[in-house]
Amino acid sequence: MKTQFDILELIPLGEIKNELDFEKALIADRKLRVLSKENPKFKTIRKKLRDLIEVYENKNWSPSGFAMNEQNIKDLGFEIQREKVEASDSEKDWYYYILNIGDICLISSDNEEAIKEGWYVSIFEFQSCVIKNYFDLKTLIGILKNNTPLK
Repeated sequence: MKTQFDILELIPLGEIKNELDFEKALIADRKLRVLSKENPKFKTIRKKLRDLIEVYENKNWSPSGFAMNEQNIKDLGFEIQREKVEASDSEKDWYYYILNIGDICLISSDNEEAIKEGWYVSIFEFQSCVIKNYFDLKTLIGILKNNTPLK
């Protein structure tokens, strides 16, 4: 398994594909900021990286509060749950995502709801609490994971 992040491999791809690569790109950008003061060749690399970061942010986060998309939910570790027509009252197959942390189950909107209202997540037993902001959800998951004993 490759553990080191090579920024020179990301730039030719022309895009950041997931949240993990995005976080790595932000760290690399901070390092390149320092390096570019010592060596001008790093300025061009940093400029290309900043462009990729901006494209990723614009594509994955809406300006109105960083609304979630399906990829954000996957990146946070949610597992897909597929439902068949036969097992439900729906007219076609559908799916949603869940993430279990201890005794707490986080559940997403389903793909049909997401078309109308966007992707959101709630606590299964308390669906009046609806989380539509990616950073709020990421923070909640961190709090739950840090404070929930492993079984």
